[in-house]
Amino acid sequence: MQRLCQYSAAAFLIVLSGCATQPPKESTPHPLAAHIGAVTYQVRDSGDATPDEHPSGIGLAGPPSCQKWGTATGEIFHGCARRAAKVSLVPIGDAAAERYQTVVELKQNLIDDDTMRHHTPPITEAADSERLSDEQRNVVLDAVVYAFKAEDDRDFHLIVGDPDCDSPRCFMNVEVSALPKEAGSDKDDLTSVRAEFRSWLESEPGATYLFFVDDQGNGSPVPVRIEGSLFYDLDHVAGTVGPTGFRPDTSWEIHPIRKLAQR
Repeated sequence: MQRLCQYSAAAFLIVLSGCATQPPKESTPHPLAAHIGAVTYQVRDSGDATPDEHPSGIGLAGPPSCQKWGTATGEIFHGCARRAAKVSLVPIGDAAAERYQTVVELKQNLIDDDTMRHHTPPITEAADSERLSDEQRNVVLDAVVYAFKAEDDRDFHLIVGDPDCDSPRCFMNVEVSALPKEAGSDKDDLTSVRAEFRSWLESEPGATYLFFVDDQGNGSPVPVRIEGSLFYDLDHVAGTVGPTGFRPDTSWEIHPIRKLAQR
């Protein structure tokens, strides 16, 4: 990834100041603009897309089959893998929200990926797969949104991280989920989050990752507070979700988001 930095040298030490993680140099201007609070952001298109379910080479038997809900252009979730968990929130009454100031801090409090991929009992990919006990957690996270895209299953991926993040350890994928089929409090909450995210944008994002930038084209990630439930994404091994240079080193996600607010 590219960084714009100012350097000063003293006693053979290089001090980094005012650095900001930049969109990939091959990204191109995109007509979509974002209006978040009092700030207007421009957008650049990375041209980078990640397969939604089961990218090649991750060693799984294959995508699960199910009778999909909704349509490929609707608001209802349109995928199969772990559908039950992806469209449901952990009730606050069952798990009070844990507060984290950084992505790194949150990751330090997660079970490692190797343990989760070889979990006992195993995580099933079936559409009716519910959260395991290790996923029965709610969190509140302060972060910045670097990039976002629409998914075939009607979710939105948001690649978030700590400010000036330049390592996979401080990035994370969080998801504005598509909706469950049945009415209820989860559907109401997820509908509100989708409306909030969409209110930022002049038009619908597409299938490639878009970056928030200022009017000079420099990376301008959006400070946010995210509340949601933890989820382990068995579909994608660590390092395969997100645009090049912005891929998290874990398959843990906040999915779905319960609340999304600019800071």
